[in-house]
Amino acid sequence: MASSSARSTPKRRPLLSHRRLLLSETVLVLGLVQMFARDFVLTDANLPAPLRVLFGMALILGLFGGLVFYVQEQVRWSLTTTHKAVQRLPLPTPMVFVHTLVFAVLFWCYAAYWQLDEEVWRSLVAGFEQAKLWYATRGA
Repeated sequence: MASSSARSTPKRRPLLSHRRLLLSETVLVLGLVQMFARDFVLTDANLPAPLRVLFGMALILGLFGGLVFYVQEQVRWSLTTTHKAVQRLPLPTPMVFVHTLVFAVLFWCYAAYWQLDEEVWRSLVAGFEQAKLWYATRGA
């Protein structure tokens, strides 16, 4: 009879693992491309109405979802290359910083696409001013 310590338990990856963060970034980039394609074809393209409707339906069904699997495989292949490139940076740069930067850029891309960038900026500035006021009153 095998002991319980001899059994191998599957390793659980952390929620914010490098691979999961890269996959999340990929899904967000593909989502942005999908929204752009949908808006272009459904509003701007000179395609016949039936083709525009079919294209919109294909997007909703996830025709481009297969791209996620392809990109995920490419991400797995390029993980070592990315890791080496970050390690070559002149300053020690944690991967969390790199992912934070990528998510920030994607955030601004989405805000600009939805034409919310100015409103987001005003909200962030107002929140910063409130935080400064709060710290000034707490520290006095």
